[in-house]
Amino acid sequence: MTNLSITAKTNVDECIQIDYITILTKDGKEIDLNWEYSHYTPFEPFNSPHSILKSMRKFETFYENVFFDDEEEGNPVSDLKKKKALKDATILEIQLYIPDFAGDPEEIKFDLKSMGFVFRKQESGQTKYSPYDLPIKYDENFTLAIEK
Repeated sequence: MTNLSITAKTNVDECIQIDYITILTKDGKEIDLNWEYSHYTPFEPFNSPHSILKSMRKFETFYENVFFDDEEEGNPVSDLKKKKALKDATILEIQLYIPDFAGDPEEIKFDLKSMGFVFRKQESGQTKYSPYDLPIKYDENFTLAIEK
């Protein structure tokens, strides 16, 4: 089972969620990352509904049972293959979902700080964990798609 944690900063002053993430492997394959469950860290109270802040606030989220789009089509991908595919991959797109957002999507900022995967497996009755942090390149220009 693969889990994912993301830390970022955003100027959106309301509930924001990530719908999906598309990565590009070093072999040139595009992969959509999806998940079964997500957990968001609650933030300080909002200043006003549906607004853009002048300052940035921390955004943290955790995803359980991350799967590749191939798996949705019935083709299982082992954690070892996932880890190999993620090694040195780049982010192509992150789609955010902001319920009832009435602002200008062009003003939304999303500064990705970390994207850490944990691969968990059972071996001889024990749970083993293998972490991997996707390298974040700060000059990387991924697309930020907004769904309202």
